[in-house]
Amino acid sequence: MSGHCGHQTSLLLLPVQLLQKTVVVLVAVAAAIAIAGVMGSNEVVKRAECGCCGMWEECTLGYIRWVKERFAGTWVCGLCEEAIKDEQARLGIGVEAALRVHATFVETANADPAIAIARSILLLLKKISCRSNLVRRF
Repeated sequence: MSGHCGHQTSLLLLPVQLLQKTVVVLVAVAAAIAIAGVMGSNEVVKRAECGCCGMWEECTLGYIRWVKERFAGTWVCGLCEEAIKDEQARLGIGVEAALRVHATFVETANADPAIAIARSILLLLKKISCRSNLVRRF
């Protein structure tokens, strides 16, 4: 029986870990949506796609330029930016090398079902946010 119970325990941990990863992504999305809502309506906004994970955000042109200058011409989302900075500190390497290390990690992590679920939720929230912004403008 104990082997069976141990198996159930490990199955229960998977949803908890999935939930934890999803919450981290959703907090970042909520922050991005809040920032987008605060931006003035006269600022030019463009869709920027992360060079690491492929996620996109709507950002001002100035912010896109600023990020690209910091990351060797590649625009990266806030989550990847933090991960790249962590790689730099952990490995003692430059921005471009840390960018490559993180991009390699993202490629292997994309096989994780939790990432796929979190990405789907993120895209759903972005669609909802875009629709509500359109309704507010008209």
